[in-house]
Amino acid sequence: MLRSLVEICRLAGYKGLIISIDELDILVRKDDMLELRYTRMKREDAYESIRELIDEIDTLKCVMFVFSFDRRLMDDDRWGLKSYPALWMRIQNEIEGERFNRFADIVDLDRLVDEIYTPDKIVEMSTRLAKLINRYDEGARPLSLSTAEELYARARFGKVSLPRRVILSTLQGGVEQQ
Repeated sequence: MLRSLVEICRLAGYKGLIISIDELDILVRKDDMLELRYTRMKREDAYESIRELIDEIDTLKCVMFVFSFDRRLMDDDRWGLKSYPALWMRIQNEIEGERFNRFADIVDLDRLVDEIYTPDKIVEMSTRLAKLINRYDEGARPLSLSTAEELYARARFGKVSLPRRVILSTLQGGVEQQ
């Protein structure tokens, strides 16, 4: 059925289909009553479906799957992905390098933030943005290193991405000056 859906999308003029599933970590999340929402059987059914998708990916042309989940789905040995060996064997990174690999099957965005968005890079981003905006409209002010360090420290605890925080802070810094 999925292959048929992809083919219909292609016949409709699209290049392919992207399927995004957010908050997959709900499989291991506990409710207020300290009980898991999903039983072991339901979790294993979900993991088996993902494993089947991985096994069939070579026959699925023009489709991309993006699963988003919290760190605990990877780290929880009892309920997480590691608890289903057939799936874990297919998705684990066999080679871990020093540098961030954007082409890996599993991309750890927390590691990307740690590697790419250093406080110095945040200041550089903010400076470039302020210069660009100030060409058309005065008011943007680059962030100081202390503000960049503060943004970097808070990046893990907010729902707003670090680049967006840099943009908002650069623009708000300029507005506060006026």
